[in-house]
Amino acid sequence: MLVLALIIAWGRSTQSEVTHIMESGTWSESSVLWHKASAGSLPGLGADLAILNVFNIYAQVTSGKQSGETWKMALLDKLHIAQSLDPYFNDTYRLTEGLLAYEAGKFDKAIDILAASVPFLHQYEPLMVAAFIAHQDIHDQQLAASLARQAAMQPDAPPLALSYAAKLTSKAAGCRFAIAFLQARINVTPITYRQHILNKIKKIREGEACQQEIADSL
Repeated sequence: MLVLALIIAWGRSTQSEVTHIMESGTWSESSVLWHKASAGSLPGLGADLAILNVFNIYAQVTSGKQSGETWKMALLDKLHIAQSLDPYFNDTYRLTEGLLAYEAGKFDKAIDILAASVPFLHQYEPLMVAAFIAHQDIHDQQLAASLARQAAMQPDAPPLALSYAAKLTSKAAGCRFAIAFLQARINVTPITYRQHILNKIKKIREGEACQQEIADSL
């Protein structure tokens, strides 16, 4: 009963805050501190509820109830909270990739969250995704190469990660590389999170530069 009461109380408080952020479009470190204090000995539950709010926010966007910049700030807020409460929660990083980067276009913020996984997860995947975003979306090849090298050094890095790192480091990664990378991401991503990656592939394929690169390769 205590856990149920905490869930209900948390749900009401976070819903109120989501509405406030939607209206103001602001985010502050004090928000995260408040949630840490509220979570107490149940930070994992707090992270779960923050992720549920991520889905709620995006559902409002897809239904046309929210638009513009404010939902993006609310999304960022909830992902920050989830990572702060439980930095080992993989869903936070998957949603950072699929929603914050590919849907909301907050590429710099997405890279920050993904790169911040290093002290906790020691996994190549968030770093390699961050490297891809740096290369593909903000066109910072130096940052992309650095992140890719870090990804390749993680204990779980497969040979494919080394191949991606080599291509990003040599600046040989083009449109076809981007599509191949995202298609590989689909193979290792739960079904719930795949649509956003598919949307990204579609955007890349429709780009003029990509169509020209594919035409030149024929």
